[in-house]
Amino acid sequence: MAAPYLEPDIAALAVSSATSDFSVDLTGLDERERVLLNALQNGIPVLQRPFLSIGKNLGMTEERLLNRIDKLREQGFIRQISAIFDSRRIGYQSSLAAMKIPADREEEAARIVNAHPGVSHNYRRDHEYNMWLTLTVHPAKHLPTEMELLAESAGAVSAMLLPTVKLFKINVQLDTTGSTAAAQHESAKPPPHSGPLTPLTVDDILTIRELQKDIDTDTMPYHVMADNLGINILEMLSRIRAFQADGRIRRIAAVLNHRVAGFTHNAMSVWNAPEDDIERCGNIIAGFKAVSHCYQRPTYPDWPYSLFGMIHARSEDEITSVVEAIRAETGLEDYRLLNSTREWKKQRVMYYVEEGMTLEEHLAAQQ
Repeated sequence: MAAPYLEPDIAALAVSSATSDFSVDLTGLDERERVLLNALQNGIPVLQRPFLSIGKNLGMTEERLLNRIDKLREQGFIRQISAIFDSRRIGYQSSLAAMKIPADREEEAARIVNAHPGVSHNYRRDHEYNMWLTLTVHPAKHLPTEMELLAESAGAVSAMLLPTVKLFKINVQLDTTGSTAAAQHESAKPPPHSGPLTPLTVDDILTIRELQKDIDTDTMPYHVMADNLGINILEMLSRIRAFQADGRIRRIAAVLNHRVAGFTHNAMSVWNAPEDDIERCGNIIAGFKAVSHCYQRPTYPDWPYSLFGMIHARSEDEITSVVEAIRAETGLEDYRLLNSTREWKKQRVMYYVEEGMTLEEHLAAQQ
């Protein structure tokens, strides 16, 4: 098996219906609001007045569109609007991980794990490996060592670090219009950037800090950022476009609250694929619209599953239809569906804001 390299795991680990505190009837949204949610997930243009551009495409005035965004935020449909970074390409290391935690230690272990600033997601799942988390660490840290220390502190009986061997897909865009069938296919996405990068500068780090904040519902949000950085708007737009061109930013977009948006049934599907068939099967799984993430990850003696596909759906029947379609098209029969039974933590990692570190130390860590 190829040696794993460290890819970002920025996307959410799914929360199943078992953890849902409530569900929302999307009939409360009009058609334009549903289309607007799709548009905001697709991306915020890098223009001086981005919402004016989106409004024109949707047949809405800028003022009306901004009012609707505020309403969707207040109702909890939109979790955040900001830059979505490729953590690896801004110097960080990130990986999915799993631990076996004794049942009588779960809550204490969760408290310890959640306290780590690099843990963005932490869930209990219905498996012997009952704690699943995403760990992201600063360039100055060593990810395997950080994970080993965390597992020891949490009292894990066993732990697996599951970095990406190959990324087939990462594209969290939930269709809120209801026009997409669960098992529908979509066209292949461009492969992730993999070219060389120059080290970040002080200006780069300051720009990353600004772009990761929730964007203001303002007619000219990038002007607000430029003012905060003490630069002009043309320089601000230039920095953003440069980050997009080299793959440091995947897109600037809205992240929805899955459950509030009606996607209350989600599952992490894992598949045991023969080594010589991983490429074919991975591309098939990634081709499903309902699959937001698809990765090849390492296997272990007690973990034979090399392919991971996150499925987002509105019902158990939709989950089943996607899984059955994957089985039929790949021919794979050895698989598991891992549902969340408890959400311990879900929040974004903030980059280059580590307590006690100076800008000079951030820069030195990249060398």
